[in-house]
Amino acid sequence: MATCRDVTEHANEFVDGELGFWTAIKVRFHLLGCKYCRRFVSQIRTVVDLVQERADTPPSAETEEELLAAFRKQAGGAPK
Repeated sequence: MATCRDVTEHANEFVDGELGFWTAIKVRFHLLGCKYCRRFVSQIRTVVDLVQERADTPPSAETEEELLAAFRKQAGGAPK
């Protein structure tokens, strides 16, 4: 049976359907008995769904500038 650590390490692959058969079975079995991991995987699914919904929507110019400024700040003020 998978542990909580196993589930957290494989949650993205599980949600994306990219796990091997036996690993997916182990994760599913663990999720039957662990409400915390079920909640975690549910949150991952929600994030993935939201990102997929917004994938075709470009950010506004204001949002793009804010992100660029944050990246530049984090990179130590790298030139434009």
